Amino acid sequence: MRKSFADRVIEELKVVPSGFDSPYAVIYRRGPTHISPRFYDNLRRLEERGLVLKPRGLRNMVLCRDLRVADAVARLARRYGFKEVKVWMIQPV
Repeated sequence: MRKSFADRVIEELKVVPSGFDSPYAVIYRRGPTHISPRFYDNLRRLEERGLVLKPRGLRNMVLCRDLRVADAVARLARRYGFKEVKVWMIQPV
């Protein structure tokens, strides 16, 4: 059975989900006119493993538990054709 892109990224990261102490936000915009359902399948796989949090109602943003996961999500978004992908570190005020 062939592994999904998310599964390969998880193996590369070798991280254990812990918490969202200082999370990163990945914002992706101006993608293709038709977004592949596989993009959302891969995001769901990352969310099931506790690596990302997809806030309800926000279509183009994902919260990631650390910078390595944020980089993986940014690569995933670029792979599926999103042109403008930004990673932001979230700091408490």
